[in-house]
Amino acid sequence: MSACCLAATFYFLFRTYQSVEPVGDVFRGFFFYGLATLAVPPLLLLLPVLLLMQTGFHHLSPRTLCAALIGALLPYWFLGGYAYTIGEWDLLLRQLAAVVRFSPTDYSTLTPPAIATLALTLLLTLWSIIHYARNSFLDKIRTRTCIYYILSTEALLWVLLAFQPVLYPSLAAPLTACASLLSGHYFAVTRDRRSGIGLLVTLALIAALYLLDVWTQLYSSF
Repeated sequence: MSACCLAATFYFLFRTYQSVEPVGDVFRGFFFYGLATLAVPPLLLLLPVLLLMQTGFHHLSPRTLCAALIGALLPYWFLGGYAYTIGEWDLLLRQLAAVVRFSPTDYSTLTPPAIATLALTLLLTLWSIIHYARNSFLDKIRTRTCIYYILSTEALLWVLLAFQPVLYPSLAAPLTACASLLSGHYFAVTRDRRSGIGLLVTLALIAALYLLDVWTQLYSSF
């Protein structure tokens, strides 16, 4: 859910680039961001940075700022209504408390399949960054702005994961979504033999990680 919501957030926010009337898309983009924070509460900590990065797409006026804040908080308003309906007000309070609930940094919680998945995700991201640094002048300004937004978001997710490894099950999907968009851009704009081989190797590694995860779960069940 969080990956789909984050992808929808990118879609609507990228549409606001130099838009004359970006309020609607800003609201919709941050509404999906708010939904993502319901699935992964610590993502709400990224809200100030995401608002600041919006200045790369359009002028951050009071209207767009209010649209972003209302959109991000609307899912919590729905959650509050649901909590009132079922008579469990602490449901909303627990959700908000989870935003700032931090556990001790313990990397032993990461299993071998998790470490392998993170390594592949980081490798794809670094590969895409190198390509972006070497060939960014070939992209349009809008494309460069969008890529910078995705890179910044993924960097924040990596920082959050570095301090809270226990959040791996929740952050794996958003990290994968960001890395997929970046690597997808690389494979889309480069059509040489090297990128073709890289795509095949990437698909093979993804299949191997899937089989490793399935084998690990089956082995642990016996």
